[in-house]
Amino acid sequence: MTTIKEVIDSFPNELQSPMLEFWGAVKESLGVKKEDFTELKNVVFELAEAQKRTEFRVEELAEAQKRTEIKVEELAEAQKRTEIKVEELAEAQKRTEIKVEELAEAQKRTEIKVEELAEAQKRTEIKVEELAEAQKNTELALKDLARTVEFKIGGLGRKWGVESERSFRNGLTTILSDTGYEVLNYIVKDTEGFVFGHPSEIEIDVIVTGEKTLVVELKASVCRSDVFVFLKKGEFYTKITGKKVDRMIMITPFVEDQAREVADQFNVTICDSITDLGTSISP
Repeated sequence: MTTIKEVIDSFPNELQSPMLEFWGAVKESLGVKKEDFTELKNVVFELAEAQKRTEFRVEELAEAQKRTEIKVEELAEAQKRTEIKVEELAEAQKRTEIKVEELAEAQKRTEIKVEELAEAQKRTEIKVEELAEAQKNTELALKDLARTVEFKIGGLGRKWGVESERSFRNGLTTILSDTGYEVLNYIVKDTEGFVFGHPSEIEIDVIVTGEKTLVVELKASVCRSDVFVFLKKGEFYTKITGKKVDRMIMITPFVEDQAREVADQFNVTICDSITDLGTSISP
């Protein structure tokens, strides 16, 4: 059987002395019987066992508390990281909102530009329509001009005959002047013989249309040598006036094939029909 001393020795060191004093006081004051002592010993033993269990639970709770504190620290760190992330997300959201505002402003400016371009396109379409109408009117006017020239020159040829170059030239001058062209007739002495190789009187007909100058030769017929002489007349005109000749035109009802070949080689236009003439003098 366990003795009182063994029971007291099972207590923690700090409780052993108080228990011994307690036991001495009990024995001295009460005169404990053996049965009572046995019961008391059992109670003290149970208290000692309960104390051990309590201490064990306290140790377990202390360990659990440490683990809880570690978890709390980890959660606190995680919370800090979460708060940092939330701050970063808040800043990113602010930047996103600023970008969205900038994009909205840019979209507004784009829409304004699109509206301006649409208006400009409408104005361009109107201008194109106006130009198309003007082109139609110009084509009609040219057709009317060609018909007028054809009618008047045809009547002129029937009246005077193509064989009279002087009469034909005078009549053509009248017709072209009536239809808005300026016709000039130069009669100049070539003292150096630039055109024919000897001094002679040179006659040059010039049509001015817009800013272009056309040198014209009217002949009853054109042969190869006539083309070379005409080229010399064009050079002579530039020499005496200092003006550039934009086009050289020979008007004739009869042209030899060799003359046409030379004319094509030196960019001389030969008109042997009314249609050719109308096209050649058009601005």
